[in-house]
Amino acid sequence: MNTRAMTTRNRTPHNDNPLIPFDTTMYDLTGHGLNASKHSPGARGLHSHNDGINPAIYTDDKLRQSLFRATLRTRAQGAFPYTDLDGNTPMTDGTEKSDRSGTLNVRGLLSTINNPQSPKLLYIRHLRTLSPSLSLLALQETHLLPIYHSSIHLTFQAQASLWTPHCGLVSFDPLLQLSQLHVSPDNCALVVKITHTNHCVNPFVVVVIYAPNIPSHRHTFFSSLARTLPTVIPSLPAFILGDFNCDLSHRCSHPPDWKGYIQSNCVDAITNFSSPPLPTFHSSRTRTRINYIFCPHSIVTKRPDVTFIKPLWTDHCLLAVSIPFSRPPGPGVWRFNTQYLLHDEFDALITDFLDKANSFLSPDMSPSSW
Repeated sequence: MNTRAMTTRNRTPHNDNPLIPFDTTMYDLTGHGLNASKHSPGARGLHSHNDGINPAIYTDDKLRQSLFRATLRTRAQGAFPYTDLDGNTPMTDGTEKSDRSGTLNVRGLLSTINNPQSPKLLYIRHLRTLSPSLSLLALQETHLLPIYHSSIHLTFQAQASLWTPHCGLVSFDPLLQLSQLHVSPDNCALVVKITHTNHCVNPFVVVVIYAPNIPSHRHTFFSSLARTLPTVIPSLPAFILGDFNCDLSHRCSHPPDWKGYIQSNCVDAITNFSSPPLPTFHSSRTRTRINYIFCPHSIVTKRPDVTFIKPLWTDHCLLAVSIPFSRPPGPGVWRFNTQYLLHDEFDALITDFLDKANSFLSPDMSPSSW
């Protein structure tokens, strides 16, 4: 139970409250202190005496105390007793947001093109409506020529997508942008940079792999990838996932240079050292592990999951993890809670603040630089 929220909510507001001492922690609208509403929307916007509030604008204690009392009054009336200044229920410390990403060998999508009776349309709908939902989905064995890429993009109702004839990456999050960095000569590897539209998370890289199933071709593919990835991936966290078409626990299934690259840069995000690996491929003759999600050593993924898919659709499992994306430092998106504007005292305070702030703003400054 949120003790502080309950105490505030049960508090009866009075207009004649004495001034709170100047060093009492209070809320601030400027976004210049702790990474609060502007820098980290999930965090509480708190400031103390030496919090960086412009002393030329906040010239006396009374102005600050009025803001604090308005905040307490709004909370006391129960408008949002358990939310932050942005009206959001705090789920983390405000420094991270977690998105779910997955990978799946779909065993062909060509049958969905111009075929409303295709059973795989239900398959795609199932992937779109998973709970918890996916922000990113890597796909392998798509069997789609470039002329079909726009059609399959619409079928997935994707916000963004990138494709090769053998694999693809789909974004269901409208705030995530995909930029192609590299495609292997055989179209079996796709390297994509992920950025956030509002720069609320740090950029990262996703490498989608659909390795050849012929051993000699697979060795050549992995050796080439081990040499290429260090040159095409910028200095950003990289997630390597997809269908490797081999069990990496078998030494002869892949070349040593690929094993060395993986061990040096990644950790298995699905299976930890204390757990036996789960098979990700099922057939009438065998069950084995050939699908993987590898994440950087610096990132700890959450809620790994291996989900069995109907054999009518595919003989591979869906692998998914939650990735805690860190927020970059500095200004970000600030969403003001309009509940504060329902209070006359607070409205007068904002008007007075803007009048004073106007004298410190150059007419040549753009609003984005404020």
